[in-house]
Amino acid sequence: MSGIFVGLNSHIMEGFDSVLTSVAADTGGWMAHLFSVAVLSLYITWRAYQTMAGKLVRPFEEIVWDVSRMLIIMIFVTNAGGYLDLVSDAITGLRDGFSGDASIWARLDTVWEKAQALGEKLYSYDDSTYVALKGTLAQFLVWAGVMLLVGITAIINLIAELVMLLMLATAPIFIYCLMWSWFRDMFSNWLRIILGCILTSLFSGIALTVVMDYLDYILAGATKASDANYLTLAVQVFLGTAGAAAVMVLTYKLAEALAGASAQGAAQALAASGVGSARQSASSAAGAVGDKASQNLNSTAAQRPRLPPRPPAPPAMRAAAAAPPFQRMQERYQR
Repeated sequence: MSGIFVGLNSHIMEGFDSVLTSVAADTGGWMAHLFSVAVLSLYITWRAYQTMAGKLVRPFEEIVWDVSRMLIIMIFVTNAGGYLDLVSDAITGLRDGFSGDASIWARLDTVWEKAQALGEKLYSYDDSTYVALKGTLAQFLVWAGVMLLVGITAIINLIAELVMLLMLATAPIFIYCLMWSWFRDMFSNWLRIILGCILTSLFSGIALTVVMDYLDYILAGATKASDANYLTLAVQVFLGTAGAAAVMVLTYKLAEALAGASAQGAAQALAASGVGSARQSASSAAGAVGDKASQNLNSTAAQRPRLPPRPPAPPAMRAAAAAPPFQRMQERYQR
């Protein structure tokens, strides 16, 4: 049954790929039509009202920057120049590169073949006359552990590949969410799911490589096994493959947790950059207002006419002003 998992994956993925081939192009087309008809005109109208109301400090620069950012995002949404295809190929290549020289499905076929050889080898050691009870039990333990591992791994990776295919097919929708700040969480969740699928393939490949090395070790020991310990080898295979299946489930959860942390960090970086730009804009606006106020004060002071200097008071008046209050009252009554 060599190649059963490679064939299963190819048939299922080809069926989904044929259905989802035109989804990205159709989605990008109607989103470009929506952007050109409604979104861009409404945005420019809204910014024009803000400018007339005095809500924008530097309206021309802000409008040009926002429109340029929207057009860059629409390049990826509409796949202009094949940029969206480049992004999809880069994500798929990253996943395939993490899986190593052989794909996950080829490694599952290898594990399946090794389990067949090991089960038959252990079963052949039972020389019972009527019922090969120990040989049947040894073969059952080998197959039970390997089927548990192979089944869990195949289901996890098949779901991961299907989810990644769906995410790449609907990529224009989530890339479009970057255009508006209140939709950026959707892009973060989309990125988290893709990173989770990539990390799942990475961890699954590592776990299957360890299992294949362990089965090679058991096969090498089975050639020297005696009637007393071949059942022990079967128990070791069962425990090892069952433990690998548990590790596979844990790695799937770990991949989701790491992908969530990565997406959250990306969202925080976007928010921090937005806060930094807002702070810089506010500081520049405050500096401009302060410079304008100082210029107005200086111009007002320069335009104010200067009064001529007051003549000095006579000596008698200065002496009277310097006298104590009681003395001044006495002098007033004497007069």
